[in-house]
Amino acid sequence: DNRLTDVSIAEIVKSPNLGNLEALSLGWNLIGNGTAKALEETRALVKLKRLDLERNYIDNEGVVELLKARSLANLEELNLSSNKLGDAGIQSLASAKNFRSLRVLGLSDNNFGDVGAKALAEASGFSGLTELRLGRNCFTQEGAMALQNSKYLAKLNILVLDEGNITGRVNFSNPDL
Repeated sequence: DNRLTDVSIAEIVKSPNLGNLEALSLGWNLIGNGTAKALEETRALVKLKRLDLERNYIDNEGVVELLKARSLANLEELNLSSNKLGDAGIQSLASAKNFRSLRVLGLSDNNFGDVGAKALAEASGFSGLTELRLGRNCFTQEGAMALQNSKYLAKLNILVLDEGNITGRVNFSNPDL
């Protein structure tokens, strides 16, 4: 929205003046894996609880960087909706062990299919999630069933699966499914 780049975000997130920051919204900018790397390298954001990276250009490489970020260990909300994660990025994210405080995870519109949905269903590190947003992806009934049967997603009280009404995608607003 502000047309910030990876370079400008890297400068912002290393500022020692952000030590008390609890929420950071970087959505709708021109940022990608460089921002993920900057977040991995910063030690300034230790109190961060909410991180919004919606509608940017982060892919699997960026997810791998985010997973290394010790300063993100206290995150309660992470929004990666509308990025470029695909199945590989979702699989990397699902392997996370350092996001134990995470309660809300937004992954809508990331073009992942059954492989990604199954990885999420098997992600023991996400057992504390209470809200999961997965609309506008490409998984089928097979992926949906894996999510439904997941022992790790038992604490969910909000599961967003709508907006999947494009041909070939599952439309969870259809009562016949």
